[in-house]
Amino acid sequence: MSNKAKIREEAKKLNPIDNLMFQKMAEETAFCEEILQVILSDPNLKVIDTTPQYVGTNLQGRSVILDARCILSSGKQINIEVQKADDDNHQKRVRYNGAILTTNITDPGTKFEQVPDVCIIFISKFDLFQSSRSLYHVDRIVRETGKRWKMVSKNSM
Repeated sequence: MSNKAKIREEAKKLNPIDNLMFQKMAEETAFCEEILQVILSDPNLKVIDTTPQYVGTNLQGRSVILDARCILSSGKQINIEVQKADDDNHQKRVRYNGAILTTNITDPGTKFEQVPDVCIIFISKFDLFQSSRSLYHVDRIVRETGKRWKMVSKNSM
């Protein structure tokens, strides 16, 4: 069997949750747009740019390679991560990746009011929260009130 034939046989075994396949598929803006429209329940959502294997550099420590970074027409930044193996603390991983993305897209001296919004989409083969659901939306909740935490601008105080 030729090398090309071997590669084709191996490629047939891949699916979108595999890094190599997801990377190739994420090159297409329409692919990322459809995923985000479904997950975020917004059929009008528009992706204007996608960067597979986006490198987020941290000059003081661990840098990251994000599976796909997307920019929406609203300017919001989205990091789509796919994960097959349940072999790490993925909640901390998501938090870290979001922080690195935020620091890499924010110019020094930017007022915090102007720091870009970042959303992390984590697609996994396993149930991260072990509650038998196929989709979870994670929000910041104020424990004492049970309410979602919302950004408060200076004008609304």
